[in-house]
Amino acid sequence: MNIPGVFDNKINLAICVYSSDGCNFKPLLDKMIEYTLFYAYRIKELSSNLDIIHADSIDQGLAENSNYDHILFMAAGARIYDSSIIFDIEKEILDNSSYLAAAHILDWKQDWYELHQQFVLVNVKHWKNIGQPKFGDRTPGTDRLVVLQRSELNYHDDYTPLWISDTRQRQQQHHSRPGWNFIDQALKNNLKILNWDQTVRNKRTYYYPESQSKEFYFALLDKDPSRVTNPNQQKLIKELATGVADQIWVINSENMNILNNQQQYEVVALPASGFKYLDIFRSNALTKTGEIVIYDYNTRSLEWIKHIYESKETDIEQLIKTFTHKNYLIWFGHNNPAILANNKLDKTFLTSFQITVDYYGGQQKFLKYLEQFRNSNVSFVQTDLYFNPYNLISKLDIKKSLVHISNIFATDYMIASIGLKQSYQYLTDFLNILHPNTRVVGHTPKGTFIS
Repeated sequence: MNIPGVFDNKINLAICVYSSDGCNFKPLLDKMIEYTLFYAYRIKELSSNLDIIHADSIDQGLAENSNYDHILFMAAGARIYDSSIIFDIEKEILDNSSYLAAAHILDWKQDWYELHQQFVLVNVKHWKNIGQPKFGDRTPGTDRLVVLQRSELNYHDDYTPLWISDTRQRQQQHHSRPGWNFIDQALKNNLKILNWDQTVRNKRTYYYPESQSKEFYFALLDKDPSRVTNPNQQKLIKELATGVADQIWVINSENMNILNNQQQYEVVALPASGFKYLDIFRSNALTKTGEIVIYDYNTRSLEWIKHIYESKETDIEQLIKTFTHKNYLIWFGHNNPAILANNKLDKTFLTSFQITVDYYGGQQKFLKYLEQFRNSNVSFVQTDLYFNPYNLISKLDIKKSLVHISNIFATDYMIASIGLKQSYQYLTDFLNILHPNTRVVGHTPKGTFIS
């Protein structure tokens, strides 16, 4: 479990999701706007006062939303791996009071420099103070611009400098890349242009919908990476083609409190992931004759929890080593290493597992709740909440029930596959067929929490 804290937004920041410059195929643009909006909503879950706004461009976003002190512009096609990135952005702001913008800085030699539009942070106060300059578009031109000094080192290749600075010289220079005017106006006014550091880069990516837009759209539908040449696009399509059906989550990526509000239920149903089901006993959420229903689309996930349920083993390492499908076990985050390496548990997994144990009050209480789980009436149900939830619903019947949906309707895979609006519609359909005696807890695709 690795849950970020609360973002208080004392810096008066907004997130603006805006249209990708150059994406010339509207069906893809609409899909990518929804896609990136999902990640903005996910960040918003960390704060009660973080606004998500919309615009067609950075210039429009600034002109219409100058009441904020800072705006983070996320172009359609941006993806966030880790919502804690918002705290890294806050740190950049607090550590650099004289910045105008932070972005990916690109050195195009004869075409001067670019601030890539995929992920741009703007200090709105400074932008207003220097006359509200335009960002600078792709229209080729020649202007008297600052002569820049740049780092010898690059983040990658030869066009991604670590930093740029003003030499105090000016000369006529050709430009044809976005962000050129922000760079020039910032340095002329003694403001900084910041480059995103590796921490921020590691927590996000971009799928370049402006590249082979039509081909990318149909490649996503067909799950065929051979239709495009962009490596980021290919990576996303391969991810969709592989699917998530075999992933078994050993650790919960969200708070484990089942939020029973001090009530007891005849049925408590949860997805087959992590150890949240132990909170039934910590929270005294089940009646004496009640039933626990572990449900999932993934049969291997069900087998994992059933393996724990039927075993007498209390050591997590032995539980993992004796599980048939241990190679499918993952815990939290992006690109987890193998849970077992050289027949030993990964250290980062052990750290996450210890956080879980600590949540339950330490090893002794954790084992006590585990024993209670093993002595309870537990059913295992393979179901699909999107397309065929009725075998789960039949277990609930008209009993007083608590159903945790976790983030089933708000997963990266489903948003990329069917989109934000369609996922929300499936959630609405599911809620509408439940009996009034059933209470649902979990995440919506729009960054809100049902409780």
